[in-house]
Amino acid sequence: MLFESMVRDGVDCNAQTHAIMLVLHTRRKNWDAAKKIVARMESEGYPLKHILQMAQLSKTEAAEVLKGVGVASVKVFSPDELKDRLRRQLQMEQQGYLSAPSIAAVHKTDSPEEEALKESTHRLMRQWRRDLTAALKRDNEDFKTVVKCLPALGSKFFGPKQYPFLLLLPAEVWADIVVEEVVVHILGQQQGLPLTFLCRLICDSAWHKYVVLQKKQRGVVEKTSQLYQQFMSHLATPSPPHLPHRQLWQDMDDALASAGSLSVDIPKWPFTVASYVGAGLLSRLIDTAKLSLSDDCNGEAAFFHSYEAGENGWQAGHVKGHQKLFKLFKKYYIKHESTHFRLAAELTPMLIPPRPWSQVNEGGYFVNPVSIMRSVADVYQHHSLLQQAPNLNAVFDSLNVLGTCSWRINTRILDLVTEIFNRGGNDDLGVPVRDPVFPEGLENQEPSRRRDAQMKKLSNECYSLWMDMLYRLSLANYFRDDLFWMPHNMDFRGRAYPVPPHLSHLTSDVGRAMLQFGTGYPLGDKGLDWIKIHLVNLHGHKKKGSLKERVEYADEMMEHIMDSADRPMEVS
Repeated sequence: MLFESMVRDGVDCNAQTHAIMLVLHTRRKNWDAAKKIVARMESEGYPLKHILQMAQLSKTEAAEVLKGVGVASVKVFSPDELKDRLRRQLQMEQQGYLSAPSIAAVHKTDSPEEEALKESTHRLMRQWRRDLTAALKRDNEDFKTVVKCLPALGSKFFGPKQYPFLLLLPAEVWADIVVEEVVVHILGQQQGLPLTFLCRLICDSAWHKYVVLQKKQRGVVEKTSQLYQQFMSHLATPSPPHLPHRQLWQDMDDALASAGSLSVDIPKWPFTVASYVGAGLLSRLIDTAKLSLSDDCNGEAAFFHSYEAGENGWQAGHVKGHQKLFKLFKKYYIKHESTHFRLAAELTPMLIPPRPWSQVNEGGYFVNPVSIMRSVADVYQHHSLLQQAPNLNAVFDSLNVLGTCSWRINTRILDLVTEIFNRGGNDDLGVPVRDPVFPEGLENQEPSRRRDAQMKKLSNECYSLWMDMLYRLSLANYFRDDLFWMPHNMDFRGRAYPVPPHLSHLTSDVGRAMLQFGTGYPLGDKGLDWIKIHLVNLHGHKKKGSLKERVEYADEMMEHIMDSADRPMEVS
């Protein structure tokens, strides 16, 4: 009543007045009035986090306000929490990957036999890493000696074109890349993997590590951390600057010019580099990696190179693992080591709001290099034209606005989908199954090259969908109790997409259902009707009906809708 009387009498209520009234209504649990105050303040340009700061609420009172006005997902970071989240984000990006527990993992106490298998596997990996590191160091020394005498020559495995790139990273880092990433990929596919794919995998990982190394050595990481904390402090003030985030970031960067530049423009290595550097490293791996599982296979090559006929008849190089390796990895490594997934840092959401885009190659993540435009690898004309583009400030600002939207996991839906997934999946519900369902009669046909190719294609597609869902559910479970953010970039048409592919609102209905906005707001006058319309659209029964008919149909089915929401796994 008091607030309405003040408004009716023309009294000018400032932000502090609104905050005081919010405290009064909170203590009385008058949530309708509290919602009106929050809506009024937000319409006047005061975000909810600023309202809570001005009201000087205790932690308990703030949580009660958020719950009462229907935005319990909001979380106001303290300076210490922001600093800790920034530290974790930078650590993950410099490490290059995020280790997320698999939702399909079953943790049991290992038997003595499994412990022995575990030790054998880890011992092999350590031995391969040591042998490959030693071989690369010898090659480096040999090359330095050869160059002094005959510049046109190289070693058995590497020529003069490869060595400048091999010297960019220590031999230990190259060995880690090959053993930790490439070996696991090879042992995950019994039929082997194409040589070109592995070469690109090696060099993409090496380029990322080199860029991170350069940023650390040039002080970019330290300056970015300092600049970001100042940037967020400015935005958290009761009266933040009325500037685009891009402009504010650039102004603060200019003020810290004495700390060096944030720009580290290192072109991505072309496929020609990937082909001859990657091929040399794989040749070295094949030469040095030996089996030492037992006396009968000691000294045998763990990996070998072969040629496979492709669909077009061309012969393509493949790298395969020894059959005895697959038996070992099937018994233990694939079962136990897959309890955790290593996801590239640039494919995961962020723990804090992204760095504002200010240039075509500067924005989103703090350390990991991401381009503002998606393009096929080695299409350098796209990058060249992008660099020559005129004023892109409007594009930067649009992507920055999208990146400021926080998200959280709908844990109820996540647990439901996880339960269905671990039961074997259900194609009708959009949850992939593990084993493919072949067309009727296909398995009973006479064996032929065409039938085998069709069955292999279906199996690979089914496994790919299953793994994609496993990644998505595991990553969602990792972030289940956290707020997170998604940096955005665009394709050549200007369509904006979240950079992280696994957790995204631009995906299937199942993927979208697991996401919620980090900051909730009350529905407007027609908000509930639009939710009903969307629900009927998903059902598909009234696709040709008017909007009014769809709302009426949702009202008719409301009892069944609520029953499905309350008991999704039961049939009534």
